[in-house]
Parts: sequence; structure tokens; C-alpha cells
Amino acid sequence: QADGANRTALWTLTSTGTGFGAPVKVWDSLGSTSWDWSRSKVVSGDFDGDGRGDVGVLYDYGTQADGANRTALWTLT
Repeated sequence: QADGANRTALWTLTSTGTGFGAPVKVWDSLGSTSWDWSRSKVVSGDFDGDGRGDVGVLYDYGTQADGANRTALWTLT
């Protein structure tokens, strides 16, 4: 972005069974606090216990006003 802010969007491509439909933007960070990939680490594992591989993202929210460090795990299963 020209203002130096990070901007992130989520696009989905729904499976048709033989391919994928057209991409559809379902979320955009414009106007809100945005995702910063430099604070992210992509990981893999079976996060939902179904025996298949999933993708996760560990995200460092950094030090908060109360002095605590915050980290989150986002899973895509």
C-alpha cells in the first residue's frame, strides 16, 4: 500500500469436483488492522484429527499493553 500499511485479502476457489470455480474475494483487510506475513510461520499437521494433512499459521501478535506476549494458531482444515 502507498501508506505503508499491509493489506491482505482472502480469495476462495470452490471445487467443482473436476476443477475449481472462479476466484471470489470473501474478505479484505482494507480499513482494519491487517495481517503481516513477516509475523507468520506456516506449519503443517493434522489439526482436526481426520488423518489428513492440514495447514496452520502461527501468528505473533507481539507484546500487548499488559506486557504479555500473544501468539495464535490459525488452522485451515
